[in-house]
Amino acid sequence: MQILNYIDGVQPHRSYWVPTHAILHLEGDADRLNIVLSNGDKIAVARTRRSEIEDWAKEKTQLIGALD
Repeated sequence: MQILNYIDGVQPHRSYWVPTHAILHLEGDADRLNIVLSNGDKIAVARTRRSEIEDWAKEKTQLIGALD
């Protein structure tokens, strides 16, 4: 995993590393959150990582909005 520190992305679950360029959007409700990939696959976000992933997504959105 140390090599992945140099790749922009997130670890939504212990078994996954998702590069930013593969993420289409997040979807979910009060109980569950999924990362939807550009190929249509969905990866569940662990409950313990939900706030981390949501904060990460907000930061990325703000950075993209600043470019507009």
